[in-house]
Amino acid sequence: MTAVLSKPADRIDAGDIQALIDESVPEGAQIEFKESLPARGTGDPDPWIQGDGRIGDRARNEILKEVVAFANAYGGALVLGIAEDGAKPPVAANVTPLPRCADLGERFRLVFRDSVEPQLPTLDIVPVPTNGDDGVIVFRTSQSRLGPHRVTSTLVCPIRRADRCEPLSMREIRDMTLNLARDTERLERRLRERAAKFEEEFKRLTIPNDAFGFRVTALPVGDEIKLDSLFSASRLIPELRPPKIKLNRTKDDEKWSIGAVEDHHKVSFENWRPLLRAARSEDSWTWGSKVEQHAYSEIYCSGNLEISLFATRLYSNYGGEHEGSLYAGVPASILAQILVWSDQIRQQADAPGAEFVVQLQLVVTAEKLFVDASGMFRVDTFSYVGQENQCFPEYFLNDSRDIHRTVSLFERDFWNFLGGDIAEVQGALEIVPA
Repeated sequence: MTAVLSKPADRIDAGDIQALIDESVPEGAQIEFKESLPARGTGDPDPWIQGDGRIGDRARNEILKEVVAFANAYGGALVLGIAEDGAKPPVAANVTPLPRCADLGERFRLVFRDSVEPQLPTLDIVPVPTNGDDGVIVFRTSQSRLGPHRVTSTLVCPIRRADRCEPLSMREIRDMTLNLARDTERLERRLRERAAKFEEEFKRLTIPNDAFGFRVTALPVGDEIKLDSLFSASRLIPELRPPKIKLNRTKDDEKWSIGAVEDHHKVSFENWRPLLRAARSEDSWTWGSKVEQHAYSEIYCSGNLEISLFATRLYSNYGGEHEGSLYAGVPASILAQILVWSDQIRQQADAPGAEFVVQLQLVVTAEKLFVDASGMFRVDTFSYVGQENQCFPEYFLNDSRDIHRTVSLFERDFWNFLGGDIAEVQGALEIVPA
């Protein structure tokens, strides 16, 4: 697939722009080329081209229309600064650098913020210098779950049809609104099904009514993710395996690791077995004939991902029974892992703009569960949770740069749930490979 459509936005470079020309990439349903900012009605060049420092109304509206049309269809990229040849459909012919492309990209960020309603949930504006400060700008967006979107200055809802941009009719606007509402209901139904399935999993434990568990599920919002195969030579394809990551905190030049679920609960997601268009890895901790802990990880050809853990509150060890606890860093670690995994999967599926919704669920069947915050919060900070079945607010993964922010947001939500304040968290958070 064309790199400007499939690469992470922060990795698109001049080589990828040149590849459009070398490979004679044609315009189509997901890619559009424009040689320059469209001229004004008088035929004069756009003010930005003349060094005026502003974007003319015609250029602004044309760029808005083309990009919003992709969001209202199946996503795509507009490459500004590429001349076309006379073929049908046109193909990329040569680079025509725009002056001060980085400054122009920043100006367009403000234009899109103020001129599209509702705002696009995903939008990459990537300046790519090709000649000093001059260069090309790539505008990339994914299919939107919030459409139909319209350009406020023209009041038009555009949509991409093949290699053309056309306005939606009133009937199409109505139908799109109804279809998106049905898609939202379908997504919510799938999340409810995952929650019910997780609660059933508790029956694997010998004492399911004195236990706790945590589930993190990631589902693609649209249908861009389609994995043809999960296995190769009877093994899960390496690029589809959940990544090994850890969370670190740094304060006053001192760094310590929060650790992952594998560290705290000694589970392994190494052995995978096939399911119907899916794969599952699971691991149990037993004492004698008692199943005291179980964890599983699942991946589906549709891009659905899930990592879950559940354990009895009282666990056996040499010398008798001991009271276990939920380490407060584990939910955030699982969330970080599944966000990085989701980003990895959409790259593998050549759908880097695919949006994921992530749901976290905490279930406590015990009367009281100790939450251990050592190493994360102040030494004297701890909490207890009573019987609970809590689904946290849904989180969305759009840009890979959102991963760190999303984990930080969840930590705040989780700490508020425990009755504390995020200000008590010590140190700056970072996500690194394990």
